[in-house]
Amino acid sequence: MDKDFLDVLRLMLVSGKSQDEIFDCMVSEGVEIMDAIILVRSLYGVNLGVAKEIVSQNYRWNSSHLGNKNLHDELENFVKKEKGD
Repeated sequence: MDKDFLDVLRLMLVSGKSQDEIFDCMVSEGVEIMDAIILVRSLYGVNLGVAKEIVSQNYRWNSSHLGNKNLHDELENFVKKEKGD
C-alpha cells in the first residue's frame, strides 16, 4: 500500500464515490484486510477500533475476519490453559 493509492481513494471519496465503490477499488487492487483497515482509518479519519469494525463487517473481508477471529480465539484459549486460568 502506498501513498499514491491512498490519494486515489481520497479523490474517489471527495468526488462522491460510495463506500462500496471505494471498497471495490481496494479489492481490485488486492488489498488485504489489514491494509484495508489502515486505509479506512486514514481515508475516513476514524480510530483503529472503528476502522476494524467497518472493514470486518463488510462482506468483502468478512470471511478473512472470521478466520482470523477463530485463530485469535484458539490462541487466547491456549494461553489461558497454559497459565491455568
